[in-house]
Amino acid sequence: MSTEPATVNPVRQTLEALAIVVAMLAALVFALLQFGGLESDNDVGKWLPANDPQARILEWTRRHFPSEDRIFVTWAGSSLGDARGQRFEAALEKIDGVIDVTTPTELVDRMTDIGVDEDEALDRLEGLLVGKAGRSPVAYSVALDEENESLETEQILDAIRDAAAAADIPSDQLHMGGTRVAGTELDRFVHQAEWNRDVPAWMLWKKSPLGFSALFSAILAVVLLRQIVLAGLVLFVTLSATIMTVAIVPLSGATMNMVLIVMPSLLMVLTLSASIHVANYWKHAALTDRATAPEVARREAAVPCALASMTTAIGLASLGTSPLTPVRHFGLYSAAGCFISLICSLVVLPALIRLLPVGRPRGVTRVSDHFSAFGTRIAQHAVPVSLTCLALFGIAALGMTRFHTETKVIHYFPTDSRIIADYRFIEDELTGIIPVEVVVRFTPEATQEIPFIERVEIVREVERSVSSHPDVTGTLALPDFLRGAENRSIGYNVRLRRMEASIAENDDAEAGQFVTLAREDAIGPQEELLANRGDELWQITAQVKILSDLNYASLTGDLTGRIDDVFSRYTGVSGIVTGTVPLFLRTQQAVLESLIKSFGIAFAVIALLMMVMLRSVGGGVLTMLPNLLPVGLVFGTISWFGLATDIGTMITASVALGIAVDGTLHLITWFRRHLDENGGDRPAAIASAMSHCGPAMWQTSLIVSAGLMMLVFADLLLILRFGWLMASLVGAALIADLVYLPSLLCGPLGRWIVPHRRSASTHDDMKQPDAGEQQIDHAESSISR
Repeated sequence: MSTEPATVNPVRQTLEALAIVVAMLAALVFALLQFGGLESDNDVGKWLPANDPQARILEWTRRHFPSEDRIFVTWAGSSLGDARGQRFEAALEKIDGVIDVTTPTELVDRMTDIGVDEDEALDRLEGLLVGKAGRSPVAYSVALDEENESLETEQILDAIRDAAAAADIPSDQLHMGGTRVAGTELDRFVHQAEWNRDVPAWMLWKKSPLGFSALFSAILAVVLLRQIVLAGLVLFVTLSATIMTVAIVPLSGATMNMVLIVMPSLLMVLTLSASIHVANYWKHAALTDRATAPEVARREAAVPCALASMTTAIGLASLGTSPLTPVRHFGLYSAAGCFISLICSLVVLPALIRLLPVGRPRGVTRVSDHFSAFGTRIAQHAVPVSLTCLALFGIAALGMTRFHTETKVIHYFPTDSRIIADYRFIEDELTGIIPVEVVVRFTPEATQEIPFIERVEIVREVERSVSSHPDVTGTLALPDFLRGAENRSIGYNVRLRRMEASIAENDDAEAGQFVTLAREDAIGPQEELLANRGDELWQITAQVKILSDLNYASLTGDLTGRIDDVFSRYTGVSGIVTGTVPLFLRTQQAVLESLIKSFGIAFAVIALLMMVMLRSVGGGVLTMLPNLLPVGLVFGTISWFGLATDIGTMITASVALGIAVDGTLHLITWFRRHLDENGGDRPAAIASAMSHCGPAMWQTSLIVSAGLMMLVFADLLLILRFGWLMASLVGAALIADLVYLPSLLCGPLGRWIVPHRRSASTHDDMKQPDAGEQQIDHAESSISR
């Protein structure tokens, strides 16, 4: 495939380059204007789509038992007799956005009014709003207006702190917990990764870990490319592609989240990789003719860069199959970014090089010679090198048997953060933060056969069974506000019958919080019918600890088993376990499903593409071995060490596959070209390919991985883990492309990947290429043009 550019008018080339740069600058300005509408939303409850079975059940429960977002507020040394409590409660009720404040005193009064002994009432509230150690501390449950989003929540939390200070509650003794608290803190940590106002400017690695990562990569780019202007153009193109891609988020009406926050770093990786390849192609071409070098660089980079962008986009787009909204958005927006990156690297960068004084290429020959010699040594020891790489891959991959996922947002915060301290105090001294909801269902036939009084006791029995679980700190249901069976009277029974009638007529606000009639059917995960319209529904709320290492699957299964044991003694009585814990379990399962499915799709499509490009099924399969090495090596190793995969790290598998294929395509392109032009000397072909691709691959990997490693200074563990894991994957991909792939190409299996090809000088002795070869060559030529 010829790389000589056609003779064109230099003036026309300059005008075309100027038009390209002006158009790009206009697009860049438009993109920057969109950043004013960029918002953040880290509500885990919105991750699953509305039609997900578990989300659907929870929404059905919420429609029958409406519940507000609540915050647990307590302070060290608080008690029922603490005089500060009344002042604090009064101040809380005046805060905009607070619609209700529930105190333990209020609940105790409701229970004692109906005849429950005060000590018994306090016992029932232990593990909910009353501590078990001397009934101290106590907590207030503050309900927030759900119309308010995260920014308003931050203002409400500040107002709660001010109310505590006004009631003489020291700020260091105040503790708050709840979904809105965690979400607001998550937003704050994400913004701090971008720019932390509380850190002095000289500590840039802590003031802006994301900015420091980009700056560190920029400095390395200048050092490795050895030309300030060229490095500046590469970085400008990289930053521009990143900005234009991120601008798609507000343009499409979406919001940033804890996953999308790492997208800019990924886009910089992809654009920097392609741009450095183009820059190195320009260096080689400029040694011969600087006037035509930009066009030659574009033409030579076109095929491998276009194919690499396509394969990376496939890996990212495969994440679009995930049921998790943040992961799906990350995959689709990043896939679009691949093509923006390709345009910036192949079109904008050569145009900038033509317009600006870049200078003479430096250090091309010496660096290329080093990689040529390294390739020769790999070729000389091809078999032992490939076997060693394969053995390392196999040993690491065995660790995947220990692979597990983690979706608890609280575990994304550093252990010494204030929110962790608050949660630890609340869960150690008072109650679990996360709710589980059990809905007990009585069919109309059961309500006819089982008197209301007995139904109360059945629900009480279910509640006791749930509360006895070691991971449940406390429960609350209607029976807690009623006397026990042993303390009833005729008058009390009459009162219960009136309550039953008012529930049927939806005329009892207090009882209606816990008991109602089904207004619609409930459909389960397997499309089974869980409840019919007209069934009587009783709600039991249980609190569990989020900081513990409890297994959500085991907890959900245990609770289901416990309530089923009670229901087995009755006809027409059943139950549903729902709430935040089952939702987290479903999210955890979705993370694993997304990882497997997206990686499988990406692998299959990329393997098929490699088969077509190499015109060999076996060759395509063998070529995927080096591309699997980074994922198997890194994910297998972290699994051996027992580290969990969270929503931030799971997205890296498909990304790593695309990045590894990038280097593979560049190396094989030059390897085949040497065989076509010079004959079947494979060691020489590897040496030639390494001299062309090695410097760019090395520079890209070092710049990218070192920059990503700077994210370890981020406080948010989600970003920190993404940084070092992606850096590890990029490093492993470099080993795969510069060590494992050359050893395969020069070993016995190499002829399966790239068959023996004769030199162009002996073309008269060769048979004409078949139709398939002609089609591939035509496709490559089309991409070059």
